[in-house]
Amino acid sequence: MSVKITVIYDNRCDNLRLKEGWGFSTLIEFEGKKVLFDTGADYSGFSSNAEILQVLYDEITHLVFSHRHSDHVAGFKKIVEKLNPGIPLYVPKGFPWLLRRKASSRLKLKVKEKCAHVVQECLALGVQKVAPCHCSGEPLIRQFQDTYDSNFYKIGTGTNLLF
Repeated sequence: MSVKITVIYDNRCDNLRLKEGWGFSTLIEFEGKKVLFDTGADYSGFSSNAEILQVLYDEITHLVFSHRHSDHVAGFKKIVEKLNPGIPLYVPKGFPWLLRRKASSRLKLKVKEKCAHVVQECLALGVQKVAPCHCSGEPLIRQFQDTYDSNFYKIGTGTNLLF
């Protein structure tokens, strides 16, 4: 099984053709699924990067928002409208009700309880490879790097990982 991870938007840039900025978005491809994870802070930058990286909205099978901060949900309504109706939308419990309501008329809403954000939880979950970014912060990124060593990947806007 191969996994491809493409960073669409981040505050660190790996590809000078792309726009960087505060926020985060990635496309995760595996087993025939294409999961869009967050949409960054700037819809224009996200949209431009998605076009350059040839992200096709009609091929996205799942949409996930990690949390409600504005640097992760840019263009929420526009993105929801571009996706195929009925695909799953995963949001955390505290995600704004208004956004959940707007999306639930088009997508299949699924509310998740919590996310694992620390190295110990990742190890306990059996996570074998990590590529922390943006919201992780430098101290946590260093902790991941020290713990995961050769299974730690440095990423930024435009990074492609293939396992």
